[in-house]
Amino acid sequence: MLPQHKRQVATLIEQALAGIGAAGAAVVLERPKSEAHGDLACNVALQVAKGLKRNSREVAAAIADALRLNPASHGLIEEVEIAGPGFINLRIAPAPSSRWCARSCANGSASARPASTPAKR
Repeated sequence: MLPQHKRQVATLIEQALAGIGAAGAAVVLERPKSEAHGDLACNVALQVAKGLKRNSREVAAAIADALRLNPASHGLIEEVEIAGPGFINLRIAPAPSSRWCARSCANGSASARPASTPAKR
């Protein structure tokens, strides 16, 4: 994941927060300890829930729904899930060039081999 992807995700979460009345909250994205929890994790719902007088899991669900509906997240965020009391776990979509490379390698495409590696016949 590139640093600009992380910045884009933070911006999308900030937009979602503004939509639920929590503009200005600090969005911190961290790498989860377990890969099973995705590529990024955010606990901002836990931080803003009390000020919104809402359940933190409810706030996390509202943020997750806003991310899923935001066209800017398509192609960037592959999956959003809520864990525990309101943690937001995110999986970042593979970059278009990564998807192409994976597809080419899986198909055994000659164009996926380095130029110095001749094709076997």
